[in-house]
Amino acid sequence: MLLLYMPLHAQVAHNDHDHDHHDVGGEYEGTPDELLLVRGDKTKGYTLLPNIVMPMRTIIADTLTTYFYRRQAVEGRALAVMQTGNLISPWQSMLYFDRPLEAEPFAYKNVLSGFIPRHSLSLFYNTRTPMTLITYHRNSSQQEREETFNGTFAANFGKKFNVGADWNYTQALGHYNSQASQLAAYRVFTNYRSDRYELFAHLGNAHVFITENGGVTDDEYIYDPQKFTNGRKQIKSTEIPVRFPNQMLWNKVSSGYAMLAHRYNFGYHKLAEVDTARINPRTGWYRGTYPEDPEIKPDSLTFVPVASVSHTVTYNRDFHRLISKTAGGWAEAYPDYVISRKDEQGNVVVMPNDTSAMISLTNTVALSLREGFKSWVKFGLSAYLRLENRSISITDTIPGQLFYDRIREHDLYAGGSIDRTSGQGLNFMADGELAVLGANIGNFRVNGWMQTRFRLLKQDIRLTAEGHLLNVRPGYFTRHHHGTFHWWNEDFTFERKLHLSARFSWDNLGTFAEVKSGTLQNYIYYDAKGKPAQHGGVVEVLEGRVGHQFHWNFLNWELQGAYQASSNQVVLPLPKLTAYANVFSDFYIAHVLRLQPGVEAYYFSAFHAPYYEPAVMQFITQEEKTIGGKSPLMNAYVNMHIKQIRAFFKMYNIGELFFKPDRFAALHYPVPPMHFRLGISVDFNK
Repeated sequence: MLLLYMPLHAQVAHNDHDHDHHDVGGEYEGTPDELLLVRGDKTKGYTLLPNIVMPMRTIIADTLTTYFYRRQAVEGRALAVMQTGNLISPWQSMLYFDRPLEAEPFAYKNVLSGFIPRHSLSLFYNTRTPMTLITYHRNSSQQEREETFNGTFAANFGKKFNVGADWNYTQALGHYNSQASQLAAYRVFTNYRSDRYELFAHLGNAHVFITENGGVTDDEYIYDPQKFTNGRKQIKSTEIPVRFPNQMLWNKVSSGYAMLAHRYNFGYHKLAEVDTARINPRTGWYRGTYPEDPEIKPDSLTFVPVASVSHTVTYNRDFHRLISKTAGGWAEAYPDYVISRKDEQGNVVVMPNDTSAMISLTNTVALSLREGFKSWVKFGLSAYLRLENRSISITDTIPGQLFYDRIREHDLYAGGSIDRTSGQGLNFMADGELAVLGANIGNFRVNGWMQTRFRLLKQDIRLTAEGHLLNVRPGYFTRHHHGTFHWWNEDFTFERKLHLSARFSWDNLGTFAEVKSGTLQNYIYYDAKGKPAQHGGVVEVLEGRVGHQFHWNFLNWELQGAYQASSNQVVLPLPKLTAYANVFSDFYIAHVLRLQPGVEAYYFSAFHAPYYEPAVMQFITQEEKTIGGKSPLMNAYVNMHIKQIRAFFKMYNIGELFFKPDRFAALHYPVPPMHFRLGISVDFNK
């Protein structure tokens, strides 16, 4: 069962989000089997470890019954979230260790984590019957409506070949002026798996379109709205003045991507070695290790892989555009503007139309010695070479003229990994790589993960430890930005990070405790002017987190809290305390309809929360004021499940019925007021 829970970021931490145990990925660990929608062997999901093309079995998140109401919510992405108040909005976790270990090479994607698919987190399937999963989610009235339509289809043609597609369309008009956003994404995928040869491929596109309002102009509209009602009972959220009203400014980010990963396995066939205690008395065949595993004949042959050679090619094209069709007001909003023109009357006109793009092509060749081909081979070894090529397009100037400059970069990495994933006691994974040629020569990354399970006083205990060490040069679009309002060219030195963590899990009790520490040197942050800066000293970060899930008859609760400290709150502002509580019932009506009514609450202590600057698409530091530390965000919901259908009804932000409004999750950006939400998912794979 280990492979279902193994955290992938031991291998992919330098590219992907460090998974939070509060979000979808983490709820598996503390969720009892009866709370999962079990597919059996009809559908299996896999992700790929990058560089070495190793498929890893994973639970399919969209089949979970419990917490379905939270899966389409911004708050469900982490224990505490900074956001701009829209379902498709720039966001960042308030907990440092829940953020990506490394910034995106295309810096404008930093605040869009989860919206644009990543190669290493994409799912591939193996299905006995065609799978179709449709999800629809809707918020609020017509004027502020947020709607999401998701779908996944996968089908096998024979035992070895699978094809499928998934898509997502979200339109969120928003609860405040000039906040409408859209997300359109699709992916088509296929995989072929035989004993000797395995192939995984997919391609897709994602487009995110965000109307930027810059936040409300006066926070008192939220804290004390009675000042502005002029005798009316209340003021609508859409009537609150914002910095950029009437759809003055838009950000658009597009990402096209494709991947082909395949490997050839060298090995031999032998008679299957099975535990005779697993024989099925009815059929005479042997049961597998897990319930979903197919039974096998007593005299069947099994393939034993000894080594493998693999090749991966990935392609990405990222594009960003900041645009306005309104000329008035920009010189006042951004007095330090850089780009302007003159109209026919000779007046200075400031109107942004900034674009940037990057194309990357990566080829990786790996050679692996496989774990377990002999009883004394307790771990696997891999070595790889990865060549990264990048073509960058950015606006530049010569006297009196704008033009698009093209920059070409490449990096050659040499790396390797060691892994043990099928042991009964200790399991581990570690990898490291070094840039030996190219623009970022000297970059290196080392990641490690280990876990052990044992029983103590008839209790299941798990101990997990992780470590990440990196020395990397900031990406091109962190060092360079050429736009109407901001323009910089920086020569930042290597950023160094050391992250260490340890986790204790008491599975029977549904309890965990973990400690994380980070030492950051030459840390990159965005200052109050919206420009990147590099802190020359060392920033220390410490986090302690505990969580508990309890299930007794129809009563359930989930509690989680974290304390974190930053040695430099100016460079890296963090709330000291974040907490989450969820209390719900779980029962059946007529043994068919499952109901889970409950109430959840989110809380974070006061801190100088960053401001989201739309002109550069980054969260920037500020010392103007603190937010948080007052009333929690509370939601009431009813989760339902009947056969292939899951649904929820949710009243968002009901805390405003009991507490004075305090709904800011970033400086000047309030979360939505109280409103109604609903969602439904139909799973046709039955």
